Amino acid sequence: METGAVSQNIHLQATALGLGMTLVGGFDDVAVCQLLPQSGLLEPTALLCVGPRA
Repeated sequence: METGAVSQNIHLQATALGLGMTLVGGFDDVAVCQLLPQSGLLEPTALLCVGPRA
C-alpha cells in the first residue's frame, strides 16, 4: 500500500511540473539491488521513471 501511495504522489507532482511518469512493477529485483547502493534492510517494490513527456 505504501508503494501505491508514494507512486501516486510522485505522479501528481510530475504532472504538476509538466513531466511524464510511469510506474514499472515487474523488474529483476536482484539486478536492481546490485545496481543501486542501499542497505540490506530495503527491498525495491517498484521503479518510478520520471522525465520529459514524449
